[in-house]
Amino acid sequence: MKTSLTTKHPEQAPAKKIAENKNMNSEIKTWTITLPDGTTIVDEIEFGYVLSATGVTLSPQRNRRTVTTPDGEESTVAVPENYEQNRRDLEAINAEWKRAEEKFSLQNSKREERYVLYKAWLEEHLDGNVLSSLLFSFAK
Repeated sequence: MKTSLTTKHPEQAPAKKIAENKNMNSEIKTWTITLPDGTTIVDEIEFGYVLSATGVTLSPQRNRRTVTTPDGEESTVAVPENYEQNRRDLEAINAEWKRAEEKFSLQNSKREERYVLYKAWLEEHLDGNVLSSLLFSFAK
């Protein structure tokens, strides 16, 4: 007989129901991030239900971090002890990179707009021969 347990806070679930349900012995949480260089990091942390003095709590049991580089090389390492801080740091790197890309893109588009305006002004005020003669006269 399968029993399903739905609770907003699994760490407060009754121990009897957890013991009855073999499928509820652990919970795996996955977190994925792709860095600007194309490296993908996937953290998998398995939380198990443990009986403590305060009741049943979720405690990290096993963890694994899979790092895939842009060239397809994959390596598996343990998730750092301070994984929450590590995740915040990686997300901050991504956010900073996106801000830098947006700033560069904006500067580049402004440069292109100025070039188009300058080119239009040259074509309007100087015909091709005058521009060539001006350029060659300064070259002499």
